[in-house]
Amino acid sequence: MRWTIIAIYMLAGIAVAILASSCSTTQFQELDKRVFYKRDLTISVNGKSYEGVVTVPRETSYKIQIESEANVDMIIWRGCAREDSGTPKKPGLFNFLSQRKIYYTYTPQPGLEDLGTCPFRLEAYDSTKNQHGWAFLEFEHPNYKVKFELDCNGRRAAFDGVGTCQQKAGLLMRAHFGERIDFAKPMPEGCPMPRYDVEGLYEWEAGPGECIYHFQNEKYELGKFIVIGYQGILIRGGV
Repeated sequence: MRWTIIAIYMLAGIAVAILASSCSTTQFQELDKRVFYKRDLTISVNGKSYEGVVTVPRETSYKIQIESEANVDMIIWRGCAREDSGTPKKPGLFNFLSQRKIYYTYTPQPGLEDLGTCPFRLEAYDSTKNQHGWAFLEFEHPNYKVKFELDCNGRRAAFDGVGTCQQKAGLLMRAHFGERIDFAKPMPEGCPMPRYDVEGLYEWEAGPGECIYHFQNEKYELGKFIVIGYQGILIRGGV
């Protein structure tokens, strides 16, 4: 019995030593404030899962869940007329998911946040290992009716009035309308203007950061899409 107890303590000591060694040699990427990183948080909105950048169907309220690969020390929920922040519960032996699965209910304020001009941004920060993450939500709206398709990051996606796309800044992308479109000047200043190619087809290179494109067709129907042009991917070296 005595030797069994000694053996158990020896094995436990070896395990702790291995863990300490692995932790001490793990390198975590430093956050460069000059780089616009890829938005790649796993989220669910009203029960449907997405990654990073998404256009979601219009609702009066949105139940949002973040699923992070690392413990989150600070979470920020940012809209055009609000900013909420919080510190999730610190993990213990049996509640470690409290810093990795985080919930928020977003109910746009009528007449202010529900006008079709108010995307929603999520920011999750890890102060110890720099394993931060971000997400970007845009919402369908009846003010925008032009149907179109975007060739984004090697895939074609169809949208009904409001679209989103995320791909590496500088890469070619296309928009398909099936009709002639008039674009407003992209926002903010410096975002690339789509070039007319053939009937109903426009192409351009994604600019860095967030670029917003508004347009209308010959029936004066409106549409918009937001392009997220990332410059780097934050490498997450462990949990």
